[in-house]
Amino acid sequence: MAMALMVAIAAKNARAEGDPAPDTLPPQVSIADEALLRQMFASHTMYGFYPPPYAGKWAEYYCPTGRTAFVYEDKLMEGRWWVEAGAVCFSYDPPGHDQKQCYDVMRTETKVLKLHARVVGSSDFVDDVVIEDILPGDPFHMAKLIGAGCSDLSS
Repeated sequence: MAMALMVAIAAKNARAEGDPAPDTLPPQVSIADEALLRQMFASHTMYGFYPPPYAGKWAEYYCPTGRTAFVYEDKLMEGRWWVEAGAVCFSYDPPGHDQKQCYDVMRTETKVLKLHARVVGSSDFVDDVVIEDILPGDPFHMAKLIGAGCSDLSS
């Protein structure tokens, strides 16, 4: 399932009109506006890779309720996401991955978005994450992989 997801992501290149696109932002900026960050992440799918030494492709769907489905190296992790102090934060199940991780969202001169770790909970976490594209909605149906779907976190 996850491998098929990665193949589908590689083939995907469409973006809806009016969707927040990385190339609409000025180069070399930190994106700290909390409303813009919520707009960029909520109800969107992102995919990219971890640079060496970690390497590996990933994809993640961000439910508007704060739930998330993250696939990396053919493994699914359910979690939650939120915006805090101008950064995007995450925590994941299972235990051991549930530490809060917050990232500054940066745009490079090559129009690639990067997440730079602000708070690293463990030496196992990487410092940089590259976002190759932001797609509107859930084109790969990742929300179906989450046990509770995109239901509210309080349920």
